[in-house]
Amino acid sequence: MEEFYLHHLRYPTTGTDYMNQFYKEDSVNRFKYLNLFMPDSAKYTDLSYDEYYQLIDSVYKQEMKLSFLMQWRYWIFLYYEDIEFKCDKDSIRLIDHQNKIYFTARNLESLLTKYIKGTMTSRESNDIKNIEFTHNYSRVHFCSKDSVIIEFPDSLLNVILPTAHVFELGHPLFKDSVITMPKGKENDILLVLRYKKKDGISDLDNNRIPIGNSEPSQRFIQYLDSLIDMDKRIYFLQFCISPKSDS
Repeated sequence: MEEFYLHHLRYPTTGTDYMNQFYKEDSVNRFKYLNLFMPDSAKYTDLSYDEYYQLIDSVYKQEMKLSFLMQWRYWIFLYYEDIEFKCDKDSIRLIDHQNKIYFTARNLESLLTKYIKGTMTSRESNDIKNIEFTHNYSRVHFCSKDSVIIEFPDSLLNVILPTAHVFELGHPLFKDSVITMPKGKENDILLVLRYKKKDGISDLDNNRIPIGNSEPSQRFIQYLDSLIDMDKRIYFLQFCISPKSDS
């Protein structure tokens, strides 16, 4: 669930939703996962959902490779069963209605809320898994039109650099009162935003965030545009900026 959340910035709702997003993720990333199990002479670049499933199913049935296919096993399980996902404050549950099986994992959105508000306990802050997850979430995400994360190899893009640049360019907007924290979030240490060229900047509730035409604002927008222009697959960016200068 943690991996799915970081690749889609949300949890799945049903088994069908999980499968559709799994396909979209691999498709937008040029079938990176599927091609791991294909010979060099059979690398795929364009597949429909049904074609994709048929290939996965055929690979899954090859017993010699099963030990390498744990994530495919989960995909096939979700394909065949009547699966539902339910979230509450602390957990997310996978419910297999047909076989009356339940799996539970922690709801990471509760952790993210604490992270954004700066209210994580010292124990939570020092947990290496929490550190890795929150850092991955707060980096710049390059998203497709289907809200799927586009991955780039480190040889093409070190995502740490644009994340650092966005934080650096975003902080002066708070300092110069070009942007303020929304009502109810005044004490938060992070503001999570999205940027589309045609729509500008908005929060996760699709509320427009005006930043004016000041020089710092224009530098910020120009940099965001340069990131989107890197690849035609990129439809919008999700990123964090902070009013705290030490972030």
